[in-house]
Amino acid sequence: MKNKFAFLVGMISFIVVKAQSSIAEQVNFLADKTHSGIFKTNPVRSNPYVKFSFETGGPVRSTPSCYQGKIYFGSGNSFFYSLDETTGKEIWKFKTGGAVTSSPSASKQKIYFASKDGNLYCLNSVNGKLVWKLNLGKELSYKWEFDYYLSSPTIDNNIVYIGSGDGNLYSVNAQTGKLIWKYFTGSRVRSTPAVENGIVYFGDIAGKLYAINLKTHQPKWIFETDGYKIRIEDFLFDRSALISSPTVYKNYILVGSREGCLYCVDKDSGKLNWKYDHKMSWVISTPAIYQDNVIVGTSDGHFVNSLDIKTGAENWRFKTKTPVWSSMAIAGNTIYGGDYSNNFFALDADTGEELWTFKTGDRIHASSVVKDGVVYFGSDDGMFYAIAGSANVDLKNHRIKKGVYWEVSTGYNWFPNKTDEIIRDYFVSEGYELLDSQKLKHFMEDRLRDKYSSSIIFAKNDFPSTVFTETASTDLLRDFLKGNNRLILVGENPVAYVKDKSGKLVELDYRKATKYFGIDYGGELTEAMKGLTPAYVNEEGKRFGLRGFYIPMAAVEPGQVTKVLATDENGRAALWLKNYGGREGTGLMQLWIDRQYPNGLNLIKNAAEFGFQ
Repeated sequence: MKNKFAFLVGMISFIVVKAQSSIAEQVNFLADKTHSGIFKTNPVRSNPYVKFSFETGGPVRSTPSCYQGKIYFGSGNSFFYSLDETTGKEIWKFKTGGAVTSSPSASKQKIYFASKDGNLYCLNSVNGKLVWKLNLGKELSYKWEFDYYLSSPTIDNNIVYIGSGDGNLYSVNAQTGKLIWKYFTGSRVRSTPAVENGIVYFGDIAGKLYAINLKTHQPKWIFETDGYKIRIEDFLFDRSALISSPTVYKNYILVGSREGCLYCVDKDSGKLNWKYDHKMSWVISTPAIYQDNVIVGTSDGHFVNSLDIKTGAENWRFKTKTPVWSSMAIAGNTIYGGDYSNNFFALDADTGEELWTFKTGDRIHASSVVKDGVVYFGSDDGMFYAIAGSANVDLKNHRIKKGVYWEVSTGYNWFPNKTDEIIRDYFVSEGYELLDSQKLKHFMEDRLRDKYSSSIIFAKNDFPSTVFTETASTDLLRDFLKGNNRLILVGENPVAYVKDKSGKLVELDYRKATKYFGIDYGGELTEAMKGLTPAYVNEEGKRFGLRGFYIPMAAVEPGQVTKVLATDENGRAALWLKNYGGREGTGLMQLWIDRQYPNGLNLIKNAAEFGFQ
């Protein structure tokens, strides 16, 4: 009898665990079928580094999904990808007939997504083989363009719900791909449906928000935004469309509009609770939920803000330089999003304070997902990124002080043709303080006093006498390197310069740099410079945000430095970091920028800031 009872208890436990596992393994856009944007996992609040990056060859505007140890997303190159969640290695890819800007959902080892070829796809998640596909009809006309996204599938009770450019909301059997029913709105549907308690919520580009009963397939209510009543021709740009997807939270439905408002609607009645006016700035971003607050980005308003969900009152505002189209993802008390100035940012959810940024090579339209202390997202630069780091923040050092040293060169200038000015202007535009020789001195002294971490880019490839004394046993530069600071050279080591009284360069003697920095460069002139030898970024360099190859000089033996970031053809460290006693990731960093064509400055910025915050 005891054995039978134990067997019965075991079977019940197995069934419960199996059911819980099945629920947990269902994945929808922005974390769940209500689009909360909440990922119940460890955040990345500090010490960010690039776990891996993957190149697709097309803009990545599809928000990824993490499912059973793999990452799934689409690209503008018409491929849909499956990557290993840990390594970023491609497992398989599937070719469609158009750009994949839809975001995938997953359930029961099947992946669902839409392509601009007009089809809804279902693939086997393990091998990428097609299970079925369904054509979503002919696109209705829409002359205002800026129509980048597709509606993404939402799974509920083995049914896939998705909007289409043909004006319908589709209800599809998730296993067979057979149409169950569809509801016609009369205009394109780009928002992703949210589902809760037998109701599906979605918007159309005419400016209507729908609540459709899943049993009757008829509206419970239809809410008309102010944009629905606007004559668009009077403005010559779309002020009606609901591209933002609705978010369901408690008794509220929240959705953004191209009319320029964020709407909060009563879930039961469809009546307006409040609206927040973004002053004609499109609200493309899907609202995310943090406690009893709603977090959303705005286009031409250039900000992300937090509003009290009951009243619509603003809690805080984070200003960006450019539009924000991506939707916010939230893990713990950290918010993640991207903007049109190529920045992917992490914010404190309580204050809106920036914790860190990562610079991609182009605009960011996609939203992110977070899992096990890693943030995954794509960019229009064609790359897919995974950023890892720490869940904790040292309040003293979570944001570094950033400076770029430059002043007019009266003698030798390593960077010709105003390359130094291009470097200067780029970093100033990214929020770096412009430092001349006196300001550089004060900047270093301040960091030694207040103990904040800092990073300095040398756009003028030289050390001024205000911080550097070659003959003394110590100076401000040496002391600065021993603290929690990073000094970044992007050309040859200037301590090797031998100048005459007028400041003209007469020769290079790397033995001076060897003595000053404790790094054996291996000689005096050409024996130390070693020619222009290609160097390739290694895994450590990729963690700092670097990629590709560089053409440097004066590479050193790997044992001379703390971290090797790129290795040349002869096995020498060409890009590197040497620590002088500060915490990990601080010290002298040697990078390289092309003297004639200063490309990849975003990568230099990432390396200057990543890995030690």
